[in-house]
Amino acid sequence: MLIDWKKFDFRFYLLIWGVSKLEAYLSFDGLARLCTENYKPPGENLDEEDLLSHLTNFSLNQKSEKFVINEDYTENDNGNKRLATSVL
Repeated sequence: MLIDWKKFDFRFYLLIWGVSKLEAYLSFDGLARLCTENYKPPGENLDEEDLLSHLTNFSLNQKSEKFVINEDYTENDNGNKRLATSVL
């Protein structure tokens, strides 16, 4: 599955409160993190561009020239980090 020809992952946050009486709270919204490069099938020689087409790691992708910072999640949610609800 791809979004805008890019691999992605979802991140949701869960708070577990208490042990004897288990309570769990799931965040209302999560994040979708997208790669900075369009997906291409893995080749024999992986270069940095190939790596960035397969990994959604923020620490790696923020160094890319193609990394898009999402300034306003409510109006224009099209960066490399998006609200999960806008993707779904």
